[in-house]
Amino acid sequence: MIQSIATGYSVTVARVVWDDLVSVQIRVPRQMKKIYLLIIVTVLATTITGLLFLYWNSNKKNTIQTYINNELFTLELADTPTERSMGLSHRASLPDNTGMWFVFEAPGRPGFWMKDMQFDLDFLWLNNTIIEEVTINVPAPKNAHGEIVKLVPSKPITSAIEVKAGTVERLDIRLSNHIEISKKD
Repeated sequence: MIQSIATGYSVTVARVVWDDLVSVQIRVPRQMKKIYLLIIVTVLATTITGLLFLYWNSNKKNTIQTYINNELFTLELADTPTERSMGLSHRASLPDNTGMWFVFEAPGRPGFWMKDMQFDLDFLWLNNTIIEEVTINVPAPKNAHGEIVKLVPSKPITSAIEVKAGTVERLDIRLSNHIEISKKD
């Protein structure tokens, strides 16, 4: 049995009673269906675009272009506690002329370790943009139970740069060399 409940200019609502079950059926003219479909598609497209934007921006690394001994490097900035604790861990490799620049709020002697590293590193310990100390060829653990190397600079620093092992030797980086900041991406 079909009972008409309400009738309007563009929508008819009817109640269908069948075996004690109640369902509502809405009849919408064809032109209204097109408008509803357009609204739904627009909302979905906007939502998907927003989610993709958030995903891409969350995976985008904050990088800076620097010159070390006249050679251009792209360094990821690690300027939050979370970024600093993660560092370059869990990566399979590190391309030449890339690395990570750890920036600290105040001068100090921060500790670094090679936990979950897959490759060896060179460390540049800086006071502002001047290299105060270098540590070369710091080994990654050879297995999950291997000894994890822990490092602390000998004097207070304001930042540290991790680069692929062999970079200090390849570029003949020396104490008191200056790091030139080119641009921030």
